[in-house]
Amino acid sequence: MDIEQHFLKSLYNQKEPKTYTQVSQLFELNYQKILKLMPLLKQTSDDYVIKHNSENDLHFIVEERFTHTDVFTLMHNY
Repeated sequence: MDIEQHFLKSLYNQKEPKTYTQVSQLFELNYQKILKLMPLLKQTSDDYVIKHNSENDLHFIVEERFTHTDVFTLMHNY
């Protein structure tokens, strides 16, 4: 099990409330995964649909952009 999987599993199994640091780390992990999916995310300003032959399309919607924060939706449309 790699460090990322171990971290996610420990967060999931943890009984006590999550700390700010843990939540921030989770957000950072998610952001890194999304950057792998869309390497040009920082330059992206439009909505996109990633099409796949045998599966549901993946929709990327830019909600808002700020200096240090971006808000977007990533979803499958069934």
